[in-house]
Amino acid sequence: MNNLFWEVLKKWNDGKKIYWAGNLFRNHQVAMSAIITTSHYLLLSTGETSSLKRLCAYGKRKKWKLNGVTGPSKQAEIFARFWQNLEMEESLAKSKDFEIFHSADAVSRFTLKKGISVQKATSFEWPRIRLWAIQFAHESNPQLDLQASILMAKSMLNHQNLYLLRKEGNTLGMGGFGRFTPNRMIINMVFISKEYRRRGYASALTESLIQKAQKTALSKCLLFSDYLQADNLYKKLGCESVGRFCEIKFN
Repeated sequence: MNNLFWEVLKKWNDGKKIYWAGNLFRNHQVAMSAIITTSHYLLLSTGETSSLKRLCAYGKRKKWKLNGVTGPSKQAEIFARFWQNLEMEESLAKSKDFEIFHSADAVSRFTLKKGISVQKATSFEWPRIRLWAIQFAHESNPQLDLQASILMAKSMLNHQNLYLLRKEGNTLGMGGFGRFTPNRMIINMVFISKEYRRRGYASALTESLIQKAQKTALSKCLLFSDYLQADNLYKKLGCESVGRFCEIKFN
């Protein structure tokens, strides 16, 4: 969770507006942290129910205008009920559930099969990348903002953090590093073109990206997945779950 806060705070340091950020203390120790992001969602850390109740009361006194809350599932759900004055039996308007993984400590021994390569994308491939970024947004659950997806892909390309998976002259998919924290690289936009799916290419691309990260000073990756079943790709690759998170939209 700290990595998410580092990412938001980096944007703050880069001059992007953050509406509020603070810590709750208990016995002179930080009991919980929270940030209101530019989308007017409250980003929560882990914390006890009593801290969530105090934070909710504080926010209402300050007349916060929140569109929703995101964070560890338990904390986000409790805060959402406090904020909206909902009883336990009343349903929440969840807009997204996801799990965060980090790559394993063991050094990857993965090798690509003959004829397959992972290469840095170039500006010449932008038309294809843009189309895939749009498809990636459409296929996400829930659907992502198209413009945000295109801008993410463009930024990854411009910073030479976007890679293409190729086989025998054909370009099969893309993926790369979209965000960074002080000690993690975050893998984003892993996408395989429809005609090449279910052949192990997503696994090959992800393993290759993890291996590239291991050769840098940061060495580890964070991976986000909205596929919460037992056969999750990242679980199969030996990645370790950090926890379940959710995003809840307020009515």
